[in-house]
Amino acid sequence: MAITYVNPSQPNIANNYTNGIEYNSSVGTEDKNKQITNIFTNTKMFKDVTTYRLMRGVPDFGSLVQFNPYETGYAAFIICQMPRFIELLAKNNGYYERLMKNWAHIVEYEFKNFDGLDAMSADTISLGDDLNNINVISRVNMQSASEFSLTFDEKSGSPLTKFAKLYLTGIKDPRTQVKSYHGLVHSDKLEPGFENEVFTFLFIATDNTMREVEAAYLLIGCQLNSADTNIYNYTKGDINKQEVTVKFSGYPIQSDYIDRAASDMLRFLLSSDAGARQIIINSNNFDYTGVDAITNTMRKYNDGISEQNYPSLNDDHKPKEYHTSDYYADFNPDLVNG
Repeated sequence: MAITYVNPSQPNIANNYTNGIEYNSSVGTEDKNKQITNIFTNTKMFKDVTTYRLMRGVPDFGSLVQFNPYETGYAAFIICQMPRFIELLAKNNGYYERLMKNWAHIVEYEFKNFDGLDAMSADTISLGDDLNNINVISRVNMQSASEFSLTFDEKSGSPLTKFAKLYLTGIKDPRTQVKSYHGLVHSDKLEPGFENEVFTFLFIATDNTMREVEAAYLLIGCQLNSADTNIYNYTKGDINKQEVTVKFSGYPIQSDYIDRAASDMLRFLLSSDAGARQIIINSNNFDYTGVDAITNTMRKYNDGISEQNYPSLNDDHKPKEYHTSDYYADFNPDLVNG
């Protein structure tokens, strides 16, 4: 059923409520200030709960549509841009290249939580007289420059801590406070500047199918804030793993375009186009390393075993090729190897 609302004073403008709430404007203008658009177009549509039976305090358990909650615990974190000076260091030093790509791999695939998003709020002013007042909104506040964090278990060899230390000491030597980019500045391979020091990240909160976007944030102008070198503190007899926090400052932005791009990113990661990075949602289809050991053993028993008689010998259970050496081969393809 389609219900169309038309404003008589503006006959060319209509709200079309079909297959969800969607506002379409037929005003022929390029002035974006005059466009009335749905800012939630590319996020998940909520279900219409107005059709279930109202029983004044007693839920209608015959229709559970009103009980579909937003479930936490489904998210993706994507590195969209590495700092230019880190990339150039990686192009000039094999150890740094391996460190950068392993750091990126761990950050994207192994974060245990993401924290730092704030609520939108409003400031008010008071109207009235000395005896009676009412508060009205005078300003709406959206999150600006903030600190965000991701939590991980550190690996043997300390790749997360080493990368943070490389990043911070490259921007400023902690003793002399000189900016050197670990030799890139004074060898004239890269001019210093904030634009060479920042990350760009994409955070996507998804629904429980990981198909639709609940919210997406592009985090721009990001810089790491700390290196957890305190993990090396020692207590005799205390044998444990160490948790580290990747803390960074940044500026969060939201827009319909970011939601649309995030939706495309999810669709890509769920498809075979993503290759080894594909999100496999059915664990029955996991290609665990070693699954082909069964058929390999059969071949050891009989080198000439018939694949026609034993169909499993034809199955390809080798995991798709993926190595961190191929991880983000070039964030900036035009980056010149100094």
